[in-house]
Amino acid sequence: MQPSIELTTVAGLQTEVRRWGKGPPLLYLHPADGLAKEGEFLTALGQHFQVIAPSHPGFGNSLRQDDFKTVEDLAYFYLDFMAQEKLEGVILAGSSFGGWIALEIAIRSSARLAQMVLIDTVGVRFSDREKPDITDVYMLSDAEIIEHSYFDVARGKLDIANATDEELLIVSRNRVALCQYAWSPYMHNPRMKRWLHRVDVPTLVLWGGQDRIVSTDYGQRIADEITGARFVRIEDAGHYPHIEKPKQTVESIVAFSKNAGSDSSSLPLASEKLVTAQA
Repeated sequence: MQPSIELTTVAGLQTEVRRWGKGPPLLYLHPADGLAKEGEFLTALGQHFQVIAPSHPGFGNSLRQDDFKTVEDLAYFYLDFMAQEKLEGVILAGSSFGGWIALEIAIRSSARLAQMVLIDTVGVRFSDREKPDITDVYMLSDAEIIEHSYFDVARGKLDIANATDEELLIVSRNRVALCQYAWSPYMHNPRMKRWLHRVDVPTLVLWGGQDRIVSTDYGQRIADEITGARFVRIEDAGHYPHIEKPKQTVESIVAFSKNAGSDSSSLPLASEKLVTAQA
């Protein structure tokens, strides 16, 4: 299944949007690397949902204006996007940087949301200055970033020699945009922890068991701060379990979407059977 790709204008910004499948709307907010490696995961999701995956302003082929520079701006942008698209009952899903945006949306307004899925999200600070929660990727080489982000490092390698000029330009644009949004304070909103209690939709927190960017303890802490949130760990996966283990990740999301609103302690998540899987 190939996505449809379109350009639309949201809040005065030309925005690239990819769409897969039919069903309940699932708005997917991508990580800092963009959508280049998300195809297998989003195609699988499209078997169950109407998947809508924009490139954030400044990422991919989406435009950003000079006065648009905070993650709070991105949250309001996506609230406008959902209103413009007349989306209701949305499953809001975000990976890493995209998870941070999802949290910023949910603490402002959940009027259009049915559920939320956070995949190895950043955005919250629990520790003090001497013990950072989130690995500083700007202190690492490209090779070290891949080693910290992936259990199977082959999944993370970019074939520079065979990349097109357009692909390399998008990599560069994504890196510049991330700096603009998340350089300081680094990868978090200092006020986020205070407002996590405002998340009032059923929430699934999915985490790669071998994530070296943000630990599973950090993920569990986020789940603990959100009322009724469910935490599921996926083994043999790093910071991007949806890329390394797309089948397990999709099974977990589908099971959660069908059972949200039930007693969270008894949800029969498919991934529970896979948490200790080695394959």
